[in-house]
Amino acid sequence: MKHINEIPHIAPTTMTSINDFTPCPIMDEDEYYGSIFSINVTALIAYINKQQEAFYTFDMDINNGIYKPPDMSEFKFHDTPGLYVELSPNNYALVDGRHRQWYRRERGESHFRCIVVRYPAFIPFLTTMKGYGVFVPYWNSKVEEYHHNQARKATR
Repeated sequence: MKHINEIPHIAPTTMTSINDFTPCPIMDEDEYYGSIFSINVTALIAYINKQQEAFYTFDMDINNGIYKPPDMSEFKFHDTPGLYVELSPNNYALVDGRHRQWYRRERGESHFRCIVVRYPAFIPFLTTMKGYGVFVPYWNSKVEEYHHNQARKATR
């Protein structure tokens, strides 16, 4: 796949909370996406590498959402693709890779490879119970919003 718009849209379903959800631990050397929905990026990449055929990839324009990280010396500049995660139905965020995106831009490249991680593939890699507990109602509200908007479009 060459462009994010080539990802087929899937009608999302609501998420049922799992009472025995176990957060994914973060080890000393692990990279993680630090937001309320903190994701263990290192563990997620290891999972993706075991079944690459199950994930879409695309080449992101190097200038898409670019920002300069504050201190480039702390980042690892390897060839791992960025992770483009579906944090709400059919909407994605680059949760890992902005530092690599900046680095490649500085080297004069025009695109860099991203892996698309659709819901629910990243759920086991959430790192906190709080994040999981917040994500379930967030996702479900976005699913409801999605279906409401689809119904409105159908009546136009």
